[in-house]
Amino acid sequence: MALRPEARAVLEQLLTSTPHAQALRRAQGFLGLAEGERPPAGARRLRVTRQTVYTWGSCVVYHRPGQLLQGVTPGGRRGRPRTGHGVRAPLIAQGIDGAPRVLGERLPVWTTS
Repeated sequence: MALRPEARAVLEQLLTSTPHAQALRRAQGFLGLAEGERPPAGARRLRVTRQTVYTWGSCVVYHRPGQLLQGVTPGGRRGRPRTGHGVRAPLIAQGIDGAPRVLGERLPVWTTS
């Protein structure tokens, strides 16, 4: 995989300035691929799957140098939002005052403080 000089400069600067471990590993993976490291070896070195390294490599290919940071740094999550966000705490508070058996549990009392 060949990196353009601008992309290499962005990644090398990211190695010394990012506070995100995920972005650091991705930058290390990109640079390793650019230096001729095989994806399985890079995966072992960075302790990720081989498919992850291949995905990182395709990410560099499709981003322009000005947009490369968007592909490397963690951003907003995509996909389905977490379930139960803000719902569980009121349910726990409501049920904790009652007996567990009323809620279908086998224990006669709650076992945690």
